[in-house]
Amino acid sequence: MTRDEMLGLIAAAFAAMVSTIMCAACLVGMHAGVAQAEQADEPEAREAAWEPPAEPEPCGLAVDQAPEEAWEEPVCCETQYVEPEATYVAPETTYVAPEPTYYEADYYEPPAAVDSSTDLRTMGVVYDGGTRYTWYSELVLPGGGLTELNENGRTHDEAGRVVDADGYIAVASSDHEKGTVLDTPWGAAKVYDCGCDSGTVDIYTQW
Repeated sequence: MTRDEMLGLIAAAFAAMVSTIMCAACLVGMHAGVAQAEQADEPEAREAAWEPPAEPEPCGLAVDQAPEEAWEEPVCCETQYVEPEATYVAPETTYVAPEPTYYEADYYEPPAAVDSSTDLRTMGVVYDGGTRYTWYSELVLPGGGLTELNENGRTHDEAGRVVDADGYIAVASSDHEKGTVLDTPWGAAKVYDCGCDSGTVDIYTQW
C-alpha cells in the first residue's frame, strides 16, 4: 500500500468517526427538545384539565324547612356506673400486756373492847361481835306508840337509857320478836320495837 492510499484510509476513517459523533449529538439534541416540549406543555394540560366545582342547585328549602329525616337525634352514650368492690382489710391486732396492779391491803384496826363503860352516845355506833349497836332519842321519836313499854313502867336509868319497870333497857330489833330479852354490853335489854336494819340493835335513850 502506498503512502497516499494509507492517508486516504485514515482520512476516510476520521471522517466516519466525525460523522458518527455529529449524528449522536443530533439525536441527543432531539431528545432534549422533545422533553422540554413535553414539560412546557404539561402545565397547560393541567390548567386546561382543572375546572371549578359547579354550584349546587338550590333545593328551594330553608334550613327550618328541611325535611325531618335530615335531622337525626344525637346518640347519647350513657356511662354505666359500676359499684366498686369493697375490699375488707382486717386490722392488725396488737396485744398489749396489762401492767400488773398491786393493791395494798388496808390496815385493819380491831375494835376496842366493849363493856359497860363504853360511851355509846359519844361513839354513835358500837360493834360487839356480830351485832351493831346504835341509839335513837325519844326527843326525836317520842315513842307514843310503844304501848307495852309505857304500860310497863317506862323510866330512865342513871346513864339516860330508857328502861322498863323490870330494869330492862328498851331496844328495837328486826331480828327478834317483841318481848325477847337480849344481852348487851350495858346490861340486859328487851325488844319493844322493830324497823331497824338486820343485825342492828337500837337502844332507846332520852338524849
